[in-house]
Amino acid sequence: VAARDGWAKITGEVSPERRAELEREFQAGRHAGLAMTLRAGGEAITLTRSARVVLNDLDWTPAANEQAVGRCHRFGQARGVLVYEIVADHAIDQRVADLLREKREAADRTVELATTNPEVAP
Repeated sequence: VAARDGWAKITGEVSPERRAELEREFQAGRHAGLAMTLRAGGEAITLTRSARVVLNDLDWTPAANEQAVGRCHRFGQARGVLVYEIVADHAIDQRVADLLREKREAADRTVELATTNPEVAP
């Protein structure tokens, strides 16, 4: 994806200075898109110019995936953002997707219980 015309990439090998430069360039419209690893692009970056996010290698932790998406859903976002989670037809990808769904559901149930029953909240 990063090899496409007009695109750039951010991985763990990109220096913090270059990463900040790529962020500024993308926000200014000088790149059509950014390809990033989840960990390298999931923190300390604002990409409110984005209209789409494609997660093609989900982390085991729902919060890490949500944080990566959150780089685009921030104050200053002027439009909606479509999020695509690509899950391969492979046992490992399927299992990760199932675990993530179970973890999200458990977290949602916990929050719902805590908000509807204040006596059980810490």
